[in-house]
Amino acid sequence: MCGIVGYTGKRPARKVLVDGLRALEYRGYDSAGVAFGGERIAVYKCGGRVDTLADILPRTTAHTGIGHTRWATHGAPCAENAHPHLSFDKRIALVHNGVIENHEELRRELCARGIPLASQTDSELVAHLLALETGDIPERIFRVAKRTEGALTLLVLRAGEDKVYCYRRGAALLVAEGEGECFAASDMAALSPYARQVRVLRDGECAVLSPSGAMYLTESGICGEGKMLIPPPAPARTSKCHMADEIAQIPDALSCTLDSYMHSFPARERTAEKLRTCRNVLLVGCGTAWHACLYGQEVIEKLAGKPCRSLSAGEVDSPRFTDGDTFAVFVTQSGETADTLRAMEGCYRYGLLMSGSDYVTGQDERLIPRYYISRYTDLETFARYISNAGTH
Repeated sequence: MCGIVGYTGKRPARKVLVDGLRALEYRGYDSAGVAFGGERIAVYKCGGRVDTLADILPRTTAHTGIGHTRWATHGAPCAENAHPHLSFDKRIALVHNGVIENHEELRRELCARGIPLASQTDSELVAHLLALETGDIPERIFRVAKRTEGALTLLVLRAGEDKVYCYRRGAALLVAEGEGECFAASDMAALSPYARQVRVLRDGECAVLSPSGAMYLTESGICGEGKMLIPPPAPARTSKCHMADEIAQIPDALSCTLDSYMHSFPARERTAEKLRTCRNVLLVGCGTAWHACLYGQEVIEKLAGKPCRSLSAGEVDSPRFTDGDTFAVFVTQSGETADTLRAMEGCYRYGLLMSGSDYVTGQDERLIPRYYISRYTDLETFARYISNAGTH
């Protein structure tokens, strides 16, 4: 669950990127880095915290850049594996959110072609593949996307340009336009201080950001209007500890969630009826979301009198004792937890009744089931509900 930020415009890119990465620290990470555009792309990265990264960044006049906080998947948590990654010709830099499933095959191909690899990551391979392609950057991205398997959400810089190229497949990506500037981020938290509206990129959609505005593309050409969201106010930090802040927000968040459920959730009656008539309940999550499920299991069995199980999302490929009479609830902190997404897709094939709950708006639309509840802590203490939305 990496965090990515991009900017091009009239402001100094350094401050926008560092502030954006700090806003994404709650997601968890082990390394951080930024790249600044120009005739030569300048990359700075380190293992450890965003504050450590800020200390090593020089003063710069750059007005275009991309940033990243990494949660290690391929390769150890260290500076060489941190993003951004440069292509072998130093002309392209990228940050990546996702996992390339066929990375071993691509790595063998690049090694056979004599391309030097500077890291152990799957993400670096994409930078080299883009450099090997011809044409403009969106064309290259679409061609490379066909060669890769897995989640591929990217921000890309090209030397000598003031553009940020964005692509989404799988992990969420948001874009915002301002007067003489454009922003991109994986999470609303990084955009809240700057944007009045944000656009949620669809899977397979590319955005070209420049100081004069944004252009949105699919492989078949320019696309029109997309899904727009209004970002919430930036959260007030009361301490240096994210966990302490979130714990302090629980009473307000719980009160607002219950109030909104009772008064403004269009699917409330239908959801309640499904829960009343189902045979059993399945709660699914990862990490602390799964811990919330364990507590929910006790509450549901005690108050609703329904048999209830809590499973870690990685164990739900073929859930036992589930069918069309099972009410499944998926809990995710970010809305893009890969195991939870796979679990939801699997349960949908089984015909389960499904509900979802997360903390962050604008995340992966594949995770919007029939009845969806978004609970805001850290960013907001209000609730937003979407009924009968999503791709299914």
